[in-house]
Amino acid sequence: MFLFSVSSVANALIIPLNLSPILSIFSLNKDTKMTAADLKLGQKAKIDSLDSKHPSSFRLLEYGFTPGEEIEMMNTSIFKDPIQLSIRGALIAVRKSDAKCINVKLK
Repeated sequence: MFLFSVSSVANALIIPLNLSPILSIFSLNKDTKMTAADLKLGQKAKIDSLDSKHPSSFRLLEYGFTPGEEIEMMNTSIFKDPIQLSIRGALIAVRKSDAKCINVKLK
């Protein structure tokens, strides 16, 4: 993208400006694929699917992270790993690497 700045009528100055990092903040809508690791504090989402190739996916299924369930990001530790998720009335601490296999849709 280019930002056009005109210093005077006779001289036009073209400044290349990369706006993609700024625009990516606003591009999150309900159809964007996200994982549980991407959720912000207090944000709710519905589980879409789990990545069955991930080594912890079966353990997460046993904990109740099944498609269709609503989860909410409740807390993080000091270094942002692990994260605490609320599901089915329980609070479960999950490593961010494990939370990346939980595909969610924002509510």
